[in-house]
Amino acid sequence: MLLTRALTALVFAPLLLYVVVRGGLALDATVLALSLAGAWEYMQLGVGKGSYALKVGVYLGTALVALAILGRIPALGVGELIAPITIALAMLVLARPEPIPTALTRFGTAMLGVFYCGALLVHLAMLRALPQGLGLTLVALLGTWAADTCAYFAGRLFGRHKLYPVISPAKTLEGALGGLGGAIAAALLVRYVTALELSLGHTVALGVITAVMGMLGDLVESMVKRSSGVKDSSHLIPGHGGVLDRFDAVMFAAPAVSVYLRWVVS
Repeated sequence: MLLTRALTALVFAPLLLYVVVRGGLALDATVLALSLAGAWEYMQLGVGKGSYALKVGVYLGTALVALAILGRIPALGVGELIAPITIALAMLVLARPEPIPTALTRFGTAMLGVFYCGALLVHLAMLRALPQGLGLTLVALLGTWAADTCAYFAGRLFGRHKLYPVISPAKTLEGALGGLGGAIAAALLVRYVTALELSLGHTVALGVITAVMGMLGDLVESMVKRSSGVKDSSHLIPGHGGVLDRFDAVMFAAPAVSVYLRWVVS
């Protein structure tokens, strides 16, 4: 399993880094595709078989939200999409309400799916579009990867105290601290390699934010999987599970980095 995971990373990580370096339309298309793949996984977890019209509605809503955030639909903002998406999804549930006891759950699941999958990962491309965007994007991306890797090995070597066993029994406090150190180290390395014009304090803060928010994203996705009784969101990525398994941390870290840059650094 670990060998498969490593080999897959050796293939896909350089491809993703190449797309991040290029930025622009290539990165926008990549995050859109990943968002739609995540929406497919999410609806399989949340709704299961059937409900095909509702699933299509979620995929379309996810694409519209992602494209609006990316600025690829200049005439539309995300705020303008909330009402029509809500009404459309409600109508789709109303058209096929059976079984009635799960109608509200399906409606709520669909609504959450559109914004969970459509409004988070796209911030990776939004970071890339900023001045010094390459370095900032790498802080969010490599920071989550470093946190995940360091947390895994620190947990295996030193893990004694459970972090949040009701959601993720394998995670430990020692692993979380190792992940925090890895994310800070990755942020400092990116700052040096890309000559990122960011103070040492802000760089360390971004490392902390990346680790903490990435961990929260991981726990949220673990909660979704446990509530659905599955181990992985899908098997799209050999050794890693699905898109949500691989990018759950980035989905929370990238928006958090963006908010910190706008509200604190700016």
